[in-house]
Amino acid sequence: MHALIATDGSEGSLDAARKGLELLSPDRVTLLTVADTSIAEDSGAGGFASNLLTPEESDQARDAILDEGDDDLAATAAAIGLDPSAVDTRLVEGASGQMIVHVAGEVDADVIVV
Repeated sequence: MHALIATDGSEGSLDAARKGLELLSPDRVTLLTVADTSIAEDSGAGGFASNLLTPEESDQARDAILDEGDDDLAATAAAIGLDPSAVDTRLVEGASGQMIVHVAGEVDADVIVV
């Protein structure tokens, strides 16, 4: 069985991952974090005519969000006792629900743990 475990690194998602592994005993695991980088694409707000972030600031914000996602994946693998080199990890950008379903289809997961 192939389990897709979606995580944001929170205690709740770690608990779900642990319980999912305990109940399912999958032979294959994909850990997924969905990063919402839309905030880094600041399109302006409140009637301002231009963006609130410069392109450089926007790139830095996006990179920081993605770095945090990578950290969440590594921390989750360690916290639930998986060898990070033996598990497939995915970091994708977008809306969480849509991307979880998309990646589940892409990796042919049998079950999704959230």
